[in-house]
Amino acid sequence: MVSSMQRRLGIGILLGFLVVLALVFMIVRGKMQHDLWEISSLANRAYQESDEPIEALLVWIQSPHHTLEDRNRGVWALGQIGDPRALPVLEQYYHGGECDHERELCQRELKKAISRIKGEGIDLVHLTPP
Repeated sequence: MVSSMQRRLGIGILLGFLVVLALVFMIVRGKMQHDLWEISSLANRAYQESDEPIEALLVWIQSPHHTLEDRNRGVWALGQIGDPRALPVLEQYYHGGECDHERELCQRELKKAISRIKGEGIDLVHLTPP
C-alpha cells in the first residue's frame, strides 16, 4: 500500500518534471524564434528592395553569394514561416537524393520545409515571421 507521503512525493516529482519540460520547451521555442528573426533580418538587409521576409529569403537561398550553411538556414526559415509561395523554389532544389552539403542545399532540410509548408506533420512550435 502506498502511503500518502509517497503519493505526495510522486506527485511533486511529476509536477517538477512537467515544469522543467515546459521551461525547456519555452527556451527551445525562443531560440528558434530568435534564429528565424535573425536569418530573415539578414536576408532583408541583403535584399532591401524586398518588403517581405518571404521574398528576401527566396532570393537569399538562390544566391551563390551566401554560404550553403546560410542558405540552408534560409530554407529552414521558409519552412518555419510556412508560406506556400516558397514551394516552387524549394521544390526546384529538392531531388530527394543523398545530401551533398559541399555542393548543394540540404535535401533533408528541403524535405522538412516542403512538408511543413504543405501541412504534413505536427506543428508543435508555431513561429511568426518578423
